[in-house]
Amino acid sequence: ENSQAVPRIPILEYHLVRARANGQFIISRAEFRRDLELLYERGYRPITVAQLLDKDFSDVPAGMSPVVFTFDDAPPEQFAYVERDGKLEIDTMSVVGMWLEFQRQHPDWKSRATFCVLSGAQAGHSLFGDGTGAMNQKAEWRFPKLRWLVENGFEICNHTLWHMQLSKYSDEAVQEQVARGQLAID
Repeated sequence: ENSQAVPRIPILEYHLVRARANGQFIISRAEFRRDLELLYERGYRPITVAQLLDKDFSDVPAGMSPVVFTFDDAPPEQFAYVERDGKLEIDTMSVVGMWLEFQRQHPDWKSRATFCVLSGAQAGHSLFGDGTGAMNQKAEWRFPKLRWLVENGFEICNHTLWHMQLSKYSDEAVQEQVARGQLAID
């Protein structure tokens, strides 16, 4: 019998965070903010998937518990810019904007979450907006967003090219999905 218990670490997955929860995989901004507050009050602090796999809990203060946040598919609701006077600012209504606001109120809440991105998806779900008009995001802002996330402690995950159901395709098609997704991220 192993006397060391394996800790249970919650992994939360989010897709769309909008003004109102109105469909599958969609929660409201108010619900997301409540989730952050509840986890904080209960002593959780965020880590990335890589930190979880490496068992690197150095970002979690003594007496606190780790929690992993994952954000899937890279819609612009997760990370959006607003252009003001020729400068880009992070949209405070996007997940990243709400995270940063929460962090200002709780300085021990680090920028640790994993964004699982699609780079060839349709309907604006390509690297946080592909210029199709979703939330007025421009295609040229996509890669600066990825760079900003990494430079600020977040993690980027390859979620394939366009989210095909891998079990229905050949090995070659699966390899292409993963490789092209990685090329886009790199």
